[in-house]
Amino acid sequence: MRATWDGARNLADLGGLALVGGGETGRGRVYRSAAREWMTARGWDDARKAGVATVVDLRNEMEHGRTGAHPGPDADATAGITFVHAPTEDPSDADFLRRCG
Repeated sequence: MRATWDGARNLADLGGLALVGGGETGRGRVYRSAAREWMTARGWDDARKAGVATVVDLRNEMEHGRTGAHPGPDADATAGITFVHAPTEDPSDADFLRRCG
């Protein structure tokens, strides 16, 4: 079943992906999407109803933040959801920039 949350871009349920030790990722347990700033209040409600309690944001700090193009749900829209900032790149690391630039 395809997940749809209002404003979520490139949203996918990662259920069914193979795990290194065998088995697979449970359906409806892990999702991925583009920048969370596109989500609307209804989209966050959709995510909460799907069981989302934690969002792990893999972007760098400079990629965060709303612009005038993003919807502007109030702070209550994400109530009860924990956000973890865990970037996968270090744009200040010279070796990283040399390899991935």
